[in-house]
Amino acid sequence: MLFFFLLLPIFFHLGCVIYFHFGETFKPRQFEHGFKKSYSTVVAGLDYSQLDSALCQRFTYLGRGLQMTAFISEDGNYVLKFFHPRIPLKSNWYLNWKNWKRTYSLKWISTNWFQTGRRLEKMFNRLKIAYSVLRDETGLVFIHLAPSDRVNHFVHVIDKQGKAHLMNLNQTPFVLQKKAMIASDYLDQLANENRVDELKEAITLIEQLFAKRLKLGITDPNQNMDINYGFVDGRPIQIDVGRIRSEPILLIEPEEEQKRILDNFHKWLSNRYSAKGLEK
Repeated sequence: MLFFFLLLPIFFHLGCVIYFHFGETFKPRQFEHGFKKSYSTVVAGLDYSQLDSALCQRFTYLGRGLQMTAFISEDGNYVLKFFHPRIPLKSNWYLNWKNWKRTYSLKWISTNWFQTGRRLEKMFNRLKIAYSVLRDETGLVFIHLAPSDRVNHFVHVIDKQGKAHLMNLNQTPFVLQKKAMIASDYLDQLANENRVDELKEAITLIEQLFAKRLKLGITDPNQNMDINYGFVDGRPIQIDVGRIRSEPILLIEPEEEQKRILDNFHKWLSNRYSAKGLEK
């Protein structure tokens, strides 16, 4: 009997992990988690002009990341993103014993069960920075990070299984962003079509985006062209701003960070395009 009680917390935790993280079932109530003072943040200068026209159409499942689930609009121009209440587990995570061990670590338990508000607060603040000073460079159309009387929309979304849901956006934090073509796909297209001058121009524009961020004292640890960056109408944007950070020292001494970013980017370019003789 004592042995059973000792194992009870372990089985309880396992049950919770499976219930909250297993699979990719979309449940609107998981995302309609409202707003709490611990992480809600008011964003000044919100532009509501595109909200009605963008949200009057259906959105279909596009993909799921660690922080958000994304849906694409019928006209293909917008992506609507909802925040995960908890960080989802990757597909087939249960096939690796190390992943099982990780779910029982104090760090994992603390992050997923007791620091949800703190995680969302970080995300909200980073989005607020991006919308305020890097709106064009991130393709952000609208961010709903605090209650607003002007956001009273309902939107139809189609989940991964093809099931339709009606989302109440009044009580749902969300991000509305321009739909971009992934940067690596865009550059590959130019390279494969031997559009060398356009490829070099696109590379220059990406470097200018990095420079604009640094000029504002903002940086990002990742320069992943396969996930985090894209192109809209021939202009690069940073799709994922979940890890940007503001560092005032960069306003004075940007050189070291600039070198790190460009070295990473140029290494990626060299590995991908040197065989075609198209590296910058």
